[in-house]
Amino acid sequence: MRLNARLTEELARKLEALERATGQSTSDIVRAALERYFTEVCGSGPSAREAIYQSGLVGCGEAEADLSATYKTRLREGLGRKHGHFGAFRWKNRQPFENLLV
Repeated sequence: MRLNARLTEELARKLEALERATGQSTSDIVRAALERYFTEVCGSGPSAREAIYQSGLVGCGEAEADLSATYKTRLREGLGRKHGHFGAFRWKNRQPFENLLV
């Protein structure tokens, strides 16, 4: 993105002084100033990991330790108890759902 800005004489002098003092280009100085201003106004914000932990999602549920390996069996059993006809249903057999496919 290109940026075109009008500066007062005082700000232009400050920018030139920063260029001489740091050896950086105008673009580098403006980028650094925007980053610093953004952090000041909006804050750096938490990392994705920190945000998930702060949300309360991590650790909010309880389940068996092996659930990631046995969830299909447990789901099939639960649906069988609820609906009866899913009790003998096997995941490879899609017959109970054929009437849903058009």
